[in-house]
Amino acid sequence: MEEARAQTILLVEDEPLVAMAETMTLEMNGYTVITVGTGEEAIEIVRNGSAVDLVLMDIDLGPGMSGTDAATIILAERELPLVFLSSHTEPAVVEQTEGITSYGYIVKNCGETVLLASIRMAFRLYESRRLFADVVTHSINGVCVHRVIRDEKGEPFDCEYLQVNGAFEAHTGLSAPAVTGRTIRGIFPREEADDVIRLYADVLAGRADSRQELYFAAIESWFELSIFPTRKEEFAVVLSNITERKRIQESIAAHQRRLAEVNRIAVLANHELVLDRVLALILEETVTSLDASAGIVSLSDPDTQMLSWGASLGLSDEFVDQYRRTPARMGEGLAGTIAQTREPVFIPEDVSNDPRLARPMARREGLDSYIGVPILAADQVIGVMSILARAPRHLTEEDVPFCSAVGAQVGWAIVNARLHAEQVRAQEANRLFRTISDAAVFGSAIADTQGNLVYVNRSFARVHGYEPEDLIGRHLSFFHTPEQMEAVDRTVTHMIRHGYFEPVETWHLRRDGTEFPMLMSGVVINDANGAPHYIGASAVDITAIKRAEERAFDAHRRLEDALERAMTIMSAVPTAVLVFDPSEHIVDGNPAARRMFRSSSPLNGTARCGDYIRCRHCLEHREGCGDTAMCCDCEINAAIMQVLQGGPAVDDQEKEVEQADGERLWIRFSVVPLTLQDERCALFVAQDVSAHKEAESQIARQLAEKETLLKEVHHRVKNSIAGIRGLLTLQAASSGSEEVKTALDDAISRVRSMGELYEKLLLGDEYREVSIREYAEGLVASIREVHPASGRVAVETSIADFAIDTRTAVSVGIILNELVTNAFKYAFAGRDGGTLSVGIDRHASAVTITVRDDGVGLDPDRAPQTASGLGLTLVRMLAEQLGGTFTMETGLGTRSVVRFEL
Repeated sequence: MEEARAQTILLVEDEPLVAMAETMTLEMNGYTVITVGTGEEAIEIVRNGSAVDLVLMDIDLGPGMSGTDAATIILAERELPLVFLSSHTEPAVVEQTEGITSYGYIVKNCGETVLLASIRMAFRLYESRRLFADVVTHSINGVCVHRVIRDEKGEPFDCEYLQVNGAFEAHTGLSAPAVTGRTIRGIFPREEADDVIRLYADVLAGRADSRQELYFAAIESWFELSIFPTRKEEFAVVLSNITERKRIQESIAAHQRRLAEVNRIAVLANHELVLDRVLALILEETVTSLDASAGIVSLSDPDTQMLSWGASLGLSDEFVDQYRRTPARMGEGLAGTIAQTREPVFIPEDVSNDPRLARPMARREGLDSYIGVPILAADQVIGVMSILARAPRHLTEEDVPFCSAVGAQVGWAIVNARLHAEQVRAQEANRLFRTISDAAVFGSAIADTQGNLVYVNRSFARVHGYEPEDLIGRHLSFFHTPEQMEAVDRTVTHMIRHGYFEPVETWHLRRDGTEFPMLMSGVVINDANGAPHYIGASAVDITAIKRAEERAFDAHRRLEDALERAMTIMSAVPTAVLVFDPSEHIVDGNPAARRMFRSSSPLNGTARCGDYIRCRHCLEHREGCGDTAMCCDCEINAAIMQVLQGGPAVDDQEKEVEQADGERLWIRFSVVPLTLQDERCALFVAQDVSAHKEAESQIARQLAEKETLLKEVHHRVKNSIAGIRGLLTLQAASSGSEEVKTALDDAISRVRSMGELYEKLLLGDEYREVSIREYAEGLVASIREVHPASGRVAVETSIADFAIDTRTAVSVGIILNELVTNAFKYAFAGRDGGTLSVGIDRHASAVTITVRDDGVGLDPDRAPQTASGLGLTLVRMLAEQLGGTFTMETGLGTRSVVRFEL
């Protein structure tokens, strides 16, 4: 099995010793380390495609590109975790890095434990983000991220599309390039955009449920939306196109309503055996169901081929009398045409202009739209049912199947009524009944009260995989499993007791053993004495409808699965999460909260803030923890109450709390509003920052100790310089040689310049730099004091105020000492006085030191550049060491100039 590759860290550090120590620590803990010293090298390695899993970036990288600039370029070209490693702890620096990356900020010298823990945390955060991004990218549901655009009053005015996934394109038909960067108002018409933006604003403000169904007229689609905030002024919408589900649901509902209505009418009609009452009931129920105005049933006589008046509803007596007196022949008029063709007729409006109708009479009745259907008994028309409506009501094409189904069902009722009315034609009526039933769209079956089948029509038999003759004499259990028969027995018992049963779903067995659903209704057929004799049922196979329902709800189940996976991911994050209800009780939380606060209190709405988060105030007033009166000084409880009472979110606060076992820890917490079941709740999120706080404290202590030690070192160096100066002074005083004494005085002067520098360093708070003005003016004054002749000389100084590092300051001090001392010693020899000017200025990075006198000048036989005195030799060497130049000019006095770059 191939071993897993060690994770590779790119360490960007310009200090070789620091880089070596950090590399050793990381490699000892199993990481592969690539070390570079500049931001440019780091960018080149990443661009070359090196296998880098994490970047550990110093901020100060010496000359050239800074760490923050290098990090910005790297993250713009490649997605990977980047952690800053720096000695800076200033808030401005830390905030600057947070705008570049959120994977962490490690303070140098924080210790191996903190360094490794921070790196592991960055890897876990990167994997968590990558996993979440994969979930969104590959989700079957559309996801889009919006940014809220507000008007001058601060109200939501529009929403910008920041990002969409592939599923969004599939669900909406809108491509990512077509919407990304655009706004809702830029895509949808004004009224529709207003509705969408208003809905989003209500959800984000907690005024509406986060789950909504919305119809987008612009793309003629229904969507199910889940809306939730992600960060300030941004929110995400998870959507699923439910247009097909809506259509299916509407179709199923309409079909079931019509089916139930047809069965209800058939049941009611079959309860009546008197023909006039049957026909009146059929018309009344059908007209009412269709919200129509009138109806007519014409009955056919097969012997005479005539259609006689059967029943009417909603028509004037004059109209009825006219039609009663003039029976229609087959093929004549609307009813005769329907009876002859055996096809429904639909006239959507202005039926009075149809030549097949008595137009003057129809116009006086105000009839407008018309549906006529045949009432068939196999190959014989037994009647025609006509339904009419008056404006503004219009019958529709969708009403035709319903009328046809009613016509098919009422044929049974009409036949039964005729059989009852005409006992002499019982045999013919029975044939008509069977013929009608076999031709019916729905399955029909008749059984005795013990459940044995005595009749089934062709539709009922064939849907089970049989012919009608195969089933006669079979028991109802032939179509059902033992478990299904329990429900069937209850239905039969209910039907015998009440005379019928409403439409109900039952499961049946086909001949091949497969199960399928049927929608059934039934009625009891009594004998001549009124006792139950048979049970009749009509049924329809609803397998296709059930499958459509399953497809419609499958998308909903997948959405719930995705949400469950998201909750599982949330339970694994190390950040503590608690949810507070409006009464400040904890109603939910994740395992990290229990681990962080080591609490065993239940998350069922009984625990309060103090049962998990014990601040110092809670420790002193344990009996009042979580209570407004007692916890008014508790920042955590105050933040929770602020959010629950409608205030703004509280972000990134730090607080010391106590765990359940008594140990203290520092947490960084935030509290944001959350809407649950239309109630404003508070979401509390916390991270354990105890290790960081302890590291900061240790760093502060170590820094104070180092500052004290550095002051002591400078103090001792100053004392040592003073001791050396004293020894040289004693040696000069005890020497009898003027030449030795002069040399020793020169050395004393040079030591004095160094002592002056350390005096400035000791008095200041900064040990790496010194003010050139304070240092130079003090040094010139010190030199003047030790030269007796200087009292006759006017000294002018013009020194700019800027800082230089201590190393450069030492060289500048020796240069000034030599030039000023030379001037005092030689420039005014044999003269009563004069003027000495000392100037230091800076332009950009160029520094110029000028020492000028109006004395006797140099010997014209000695070129300044070739002068071999020790002092001038030192000046020339130090100028070259600074990367600069030294020149001397003589004439009316001497002018010495040293130039160099900082």
